[in-house]
Amino acid sequence: MRSPAGQWTRPVLATHRVALGERVDTARGRAPELRTDRRLLRQLCPSTGRGDVGRRTSGSPDIDDTVDVVHGHQQLSLFNAHHDERCFMPIHVYDIATSRPVAILLRPGKTPSGHEVRCHVRRLVRRIRSHWPNTKVTIRGDGHYGRPEVMAWCEANAVDYIFGLPGNAVLSRLLDEAADDVRVRRAEAQAPVLRRYAEIRYGAKSWGCKRRVSARIEATTLGLDIRCVVTNLRTGSAEWLYDTLYCARGQAENLIKLHKSQLASDRTSCRSALANQVRLVLHTAAYWLMLTARDAIPKPQPLATAEFTTLRVRLLKIAGRITETATRVRIAFAAASPRSRVVPQRRAQPATRRAVTAGAAAPDPPHPINPNACHLRAEIALVRRFDQTCPAIRGATDLQHAE
Repeated sequence: MRSPAGQWTRPVLATHRVALGERVDTARGRAPELRTDRRLLRQLCPSTGRGDVGRRTSGSPDIDDTVDVVHGHQQLSLFNAHHDERCFMPIHVYDIATSRPVAILLRPGKTPSGHEVRCHVRRLVRRIRSHWPNTKVTIRGDGHYGRPEVMAWCEANAVDYIFGLPGNAVLSRLLDEAADDVRVRRAEAQAPVLRRYAEIRYGAKSWGCKRRVSARIEATTLGLDIRCVVTNLRTGSAEWLYDTLYCARGQAENLIKLHKSQLASDRTSCRSALANQVRLVLHTAAYWLMLTARDAIPKPQPLATAEFTTLRVRLLKIAGRITETATRVRIAFAAASPRSRVVPQRRAQPATRRAVTAGAAAPDPPHPINPNACHLRAEIALVRRFDQTCPAIRGATDLQHAE
């Protein structure tokens, strides 16, 4: 077996350049510019258009990885002892405020090192600031992303961060007084749960300096639980940093579930790492299409917060004949369709307008409009978005077949 450095350096660089829409160099011949992913994300991401450059003032991309089990000897696949499987560990980055995917990177099935995470964060921030130069970026991540190399780079480049911090004996000793106070207060009040927050300055040997650490201390009848986060933010209380800012990254797990489980983005069965990265790009395109359909639904409606599987069953997997004219869109369902009741029925509208104009009382419409009919607007918007996206998707598919 070849050494990991000699076997994976080129596939890793190629896959990450495709994921971020950069230039890819081939091993033979003249180096072509494969900008398929960039065109795809430009069409699917209206927030990166020219009109929005410089408008956004802050952003909090959440970075996390997930296991992608493989059943062969694909490039970048490794045996992971924690999951007891041969797998990939792709990195997912999302903007939680809008549920939009920022980057999906295929990588080997192992925990990323500090140098690797720093390279990912550096290239990610560079791409973000190319669209929004004045954006204040706050990186949120799990404990294995809070590496010294990452924190040092963020502090040197004006990037805020908040990462989980694994516990150790030194942290327990520094928080012992606050933890003992919480334990005694819970026992005196006979409360089932008591939670308090503390803040300390802590510096590991590999850090080279002390940093701000916020701790959540929770005493229950089962014992004491302490969770810590490290950050370079100067403002905000320890409670706000942990409960409001850091715990919000839990939504990233739900978005990964939408991308992986409900859109089957773990089907990375190609032998080439670059081809599997293109597969992730195509699944990200499907994510954007479903997200566009859901965003087109008015917020009071139940499907406005539905998961992608629900949208597929209730909105997409229905048969109908759409007739679009200059003044209206007509949708004809089968008589046995369970969604046929959402079709609005209007009668005598022209007579109603004439009566109101003449000053007479307007008659009540015999069939009031069903508010659920606005679900159909999402389907029409999805069809139009798909028509606009098809050229870019076909280009990405051609790239995958070429590999």
